[in-house]
Amino acid sequence: MIQRLLFSCFILLSFGLLAQQAPEDPQVGEAAAFDKSFWQAQVFKNTQRYEQALKAFQRCDSLQPGHAVILGELSVLCHQLRRPAEAIDYAEQSLEAEDVQDWHFQQAAQLYIELQMVDRAIEIVQTLSKRQPESSDPLYLLTGLYIEKEAFDDALDCLNQLQKLRGIEPEVVLQKKQIYLELGELNKALDELQVLVDAFPGDFNYRLEMAEVLAVNGRYDDARDLWLEIVAAYSIQPVANLRLARYYQDHQQFEKAYGYLKVAMGNEELDIDDKVAVLMNLYSKSQGDSALTVKAYELVDLTVQSAPSDPRSWSVKGDFLLRDGHKAEAKTAFLKATTLPEGDRFEIWQQILLIDAELSDWQALTEDAQKTIDLFPSQAFPYLLAGIAHSQLEAYDQAAEWLQAGLDLAYGNRQLQAELHATLAQVYHQQAKHQASDQAFEQALRIDPNNAGTLNNYAYYLAVRGEKLSKALEMTEKSNRLSANNPTFIDTWAWVLFKMNRHQEALTLQEKALALVESPSSELLEHLGDILFHLNRKEEAIQRWIEARDLSPSPSDELLFKIENQRYE
Repeated sequence: MIQRLLFSCFILLSFGLLAQQAPEDPQVGEAAAFDKSFWQAQVFKNTQRYEQALKAFQRCDSLQPGHAVILGELSVLCHQLRRPAEAIDYAEQSLEAEDVQDWHFQQAAQLYIELQMVDRAIEIVQTLSKRQPESSDPLYLLTGLYIEKEAFDDALDCLNQLQKLRGIEPEVVLQKKQIYLELGELNKALDELQVLVDAFPGDFNYRLEMAEVLAVNGRYDDARDLWLEIVAAYSIQPVANLRLARYYQDHQQFEKAYGYLKVAMGNEELDIDDKVAVLMNLYSKSQGDSALTVKAYELVDLTVQSAPSDPRSWSVKGDFLLRDGHKAEAKTAFLKATTLPEGDRFEIWQQILLIDAELSDWQALTEDAQKTIDLFPSQAFPYLLAGIAHSQLEAYDQAAEWLQAGLDLAYGNRQLQAELHATLAQVYHQQAKHQASDQAFEQALRIDPNNAGTLNNYAYYLAVRGEKLSKALEMTEKSNRLSANNPTFIDTWAWVLFKMNRHQEALTLQEKALALVESPSSELLEHLGDILFHLNRKEEAIQRWIEARDLSPSPSDELLFKIENQRYE
């Protein structure tokens, strides 16, 4: 026990002696504290804890003041923390520090630029430029700052220094050109472009730029001469040909203009946006002009041939074909566009659906509407078309499902909501769900009370059922006021009056409806026969029923009964 105690005391004494060695050097402790704060600051900064980083760098500055690196970091952090006065103070201190580096000047200049203190930024960059006489970076920066201040002469001095330092660079020369144009010194701007033309004779872009400057400034003939010079050297240069086409068109030399235009449109180097702009200009001008339409289609074909993988070329072809009534061919063009990269656009599929509807190709419409919904499930319009297609195919349950789904998506689009409700009302009528049909019609009219088609259809269905005939009469009269001389609407008006036993008035209107159409429909003739029968003009009535039967691909049992039994049931 005693030995162990003595050993323990020895150990403690040894440690005590070690602890009593020479005192720590204050400078070593300060350096360690500085390093510790510096690395803490870096960690805080990298983890976006900027307040803690600021305090850590401030500890560094208090321990060893006047370091440009620390002062620069403090400036950046204060700027990030929206403390501009402190940011400026630290930046200025960093520039006065003994260990200041060139990048501190760049950092300080950037601070002043962001604070929109351009004059001080210029002073700092000027100092930096003197420190780096062989560097172009400060001169580029100074040029931008002078331009921002509209100190164009100073900017030109910088650009001239850059040119001496680096030789002829297009970026520098074009900037000089732009400044001269700002100053209204056209000839000096053209001289700068000539420098580029001479330095790069194989690059037509600088000649084209010179021609554009001439044209914009009213020197059209000089611009034309330059375009002709380009075409003489490179006959299919697309921009020069396009500009010559416009020049000669403006001078009423249309055949000459068209020749240049064909070259431009057939060149795959011409941007598709330029081609589409030309075609859309022709779209309106060529309508009704057969000779110009032929030329327009030639240019459309050249566009497709030169840009076959761009959906816009096929889409614009579809637009022309659709305009001229070539619906099936237009659909083919639009479908081609959808197969190309970035061609699967809703606007194109919408056109396809509308073409299906106009062609009454209901089966195709069901299929294309399904494809469109698969691609754009949040768009309500394809659901409307899907509902119409299924309704026409007498698949009423499916039609109702599509239309209800469309209503769930049409929030905010009142017009589309009204159309969905009105179409759903017709589907419910076909299903003999008359109360639901009336409610859907009412909802459609609450949204769009002056929709002549909805008013007409609602009135007609009420007349067919022989219900609410006074209301039906109000609606059909209103629809005919909104859309005068519409034979379908007049037929409904006559039919409502017929159901109200006002047969002579109904006859007058029915005859008016028939006079407005070149080829009467089966339904118009059958209604006329019904009215004549109730006016005791039996032979005329039967003759109209027979005509109606002969016009109908599938005459109704009711019509056949009237003809066979020579009476109205």
